Amino acid sequence: MPLLGSGRFDPVLSNFQTPSAALNDLFPSSRFTSGSGLSVSIPGGVNPAAVNNQPVVSLFGLGSYRTPQSQQWSLSLQREIWHNMVVDISYAGNVTKNLPVQWFFNQPTFSPVAVNPQSLDPAANPWLRRPFANFTIGSNIVANVLTSNYNAGTVKVDKRFSEGYSFLSTYTWSKSIDQGAEVFTTGSNHAFLPNNLDFNQNRGVSVFDVPHRWVTSGIVELPFGKGKRFLNSGGRRDKLFGGFRLSGVFTLQSGLPFTPYSLNLRTNTGISIVERGDLVGEPYLTGEEWDQAVRAWETQGVPLPFVRRAAINTNYAPGTGGNLGRNVFRAPYGRSLNLSLAKVTQLGESTRLELRVDMFNVTREVLHATNWALSVRGPAILTSPDLGTIQGRNTFFVPHVVQLGAKLTF
Repeated sequence: MPLLGSGRFDPVLSNFQTPSAALNDLFPSSRFTSGSGLSVSIPGGVNPAAVNNQPVVSLFGLGSYRTPQSQQWSLSLQREIWHNMVVDISYAGNVTKNLPVQWFFNQPTFSPVAVNPQSLDPAANPWLRRPFANFTIGSNIVANVLTSNYNAGTVKVDKRFSEGYSFLSTYTWSKSIDQGAEVFTTGSNHAFLPNNLDFNQNRGVSVFDVPHRWVTSGIVELPFGKGKRFLNSGGRRDKLFGGFRLSGVFTLQSGLPFTPYSLNLRTNTGISIVERGDLVGEPYLTGEEWDQAVRAWETQGVPLPFVRRAAINTNYAPGTGGNLGRNVFRAPYGRSLNLSLAKVTQLGESTRLELRVDMFNVTREVLHATNWALSVRGPAILTSPDLGTIQGRNTFFVPHVVQLGAKLTF
């Protein structure tokens, strides 16, 4: 049967001399590629009797693309507790629906029997267990069908600039929960659901969930130079020692979540299903074990395990995806420190020169980087001995980043 959909549009790179499309033909038909969208045929490799000897529809890459909807609310209480110092306590929350996902809407039910598309036994042939007989088991659409919610409490202390210094310190406790909300693989979350017939089986904390986060920033003028406590006689001393200003930002936060998984191990559906295994023991190392593992990671270049490989059993019951939920593990906490030192010199009544040096990642965090979950060996390697590990310390190049700047104001 011929392709019924219009296919995929592949735009070409363009410039001012050779535009990719004209205003009267924004989507040239020559740029559509067939082979995607919708087709009708008798599936190959499948016993024809399993589809009643009739062609079936295959859908992929299409969707309704409804706009997600979000309801948000917040409550805040502020009070001045000291001169130029304010405490702000607030709560914020939201509920979102119509989030997108690549939905295999005709997924067969799970079975403990290995897949055999030639069999006429429904336990063995997933084509006999699909919900809609007129569609293929791999038919999928981009559907806005998932939900999420977020709640956060924040305490903020704000000291406005006076007496030569200011600071802002904010602590946030939060929790973000969703059913997936990804069309593409993100971090250790896969676009495919563990059960397309029950969205709540994928319900868990979001890939970006950070329960605890403390950020403090500040600026202080050093007490040297004209009008300050030390070396305040003016003249050359002020030009040499006055006008120094130190500022910085420090961040401390919970580690990001991750989930080891694999595809198509024991659910026997004939399509890509996320499976996560069974938790059979304590997943995290004890304090002494962790210290030994970190030393070996730093000195011997061996991988560092964030979870015990033996705690995850891949020999779980056939016809299931395991009892582990989504994003149940976390990488170590993250921290970062950025500093800046500036020198402002007054050159005249309306002219001044500012020299500054900025240093990012002052402490050169490796183990406690804020984005470790993206480096954890977990996605798609549930059966690997490297599951839940990161590469040896010698494989990471984490330099200081120093930036120099000058600004003349007149």
